[in-house]
Amino acid sequence: MIRKSIASAISAALLMLLAAGATNAAIITYTDRAAFDAAIADIANTSQVIEDFEGFTGQDDSTVGDVISNGSTYNGITYNLTAASGFELGIDGAGDADGTLNTLGATNNSGESVGRFAPDEFVSFSFAASHAFGLNLITGGNFDLIADELTIKFAGATLGNSVGQAVDIGGSAGKILFLGIVDTDTTFESATATFKNPDPDVVIGTLDNVTRTVRDQVTDPGPDPVPVPAALPLLVLGFGAMALARRRREA
Repeated sequence: MIRKSIASAISAALLMLLAAGATNAAIITYTDRAAFDAAIADIANTSQVIEDFEGFTGQDDSTVGDVISNGSTYNGITYNLTAASGFELGIDGAGDADGTLNTLGATNNSGESVGRFAPDEFVSFSFAASHAFGLNLITGGNFDLIADELTIKFAGATLGNSVGQAVDIGGSAGKILFLGIVDTDTTFESATATFKNPDPDVVIGTLDNVTRTVRDQVTDPGPDPVPVPAALPLLVLGFGAMALARRRREA
C-alpha cells in the first residue's frame, strides 16, 4: 500500500514537472517598445539588431531613393513585396516620427517618389534564426487608424494594431506605433507585415526600425540555462517520501 502511494505521488510530480516545463516556452505580443526590448534582454546569449534604413539613400525633393528589389538581402534581411504590378520597395527620406530620416515604403518609379503602403500589400522578411520580430509604423499624416490596418506575423502568432494605438508626434511625420512578437523558446526565420483597409484608395504608412535577434558571439556559450520548473520541489518531496518509507520498513 505504501509502495503504491509513493508511486502515485512520484507520477503526479513528474506530470506536473512536464507541464511546468511546457509553460516555460512563451510567445508574447507587444505594443510597447520598451517591454519588447526588455523581453529580448532576458533571453540568454541573444542581442537585438535594428534596421533603421539609415544606411540607404532616402528619396526627398531632390534625391532619388534607393530601391530594394524582391529577393535582395541587406544587413542580414531578405525583402519581398507583394503589391500591384510595377511596385517595389523603396527608401523614403521625408523624415519619420522617431527622429531619424529614412523609412521603408513603396515606389513604382524606381525611387523617384516613395510613398506609404496601401491596402492588400504585404512585405515579407527572411533572416537567420531569431527569437523576436518587431517594427514601427509611421503614418506620415495626422489621421486615425482603424483596427488591424497593419498586422505582423511571426512564430505562428499574428498581431494587429488597435484603434487609438498610434501616438501623434506632430508635423508631416504623423503618428507612430509599435508591434512586436517574442518567442522565448524557439527561433524562426521569417516574418510578414500586411496592410489592410476596406477603402482601397487610402494609404497607411511606412515602416521603420525592423528588429530581430541574433545569437551572441561568445567563446563557449554552452547550452542555454534551463529554468527550474515550479514542480521540481514536488518531485524532491516524492523522492523524500520514498526514502522515509524505506527507512520505516527497514526499522
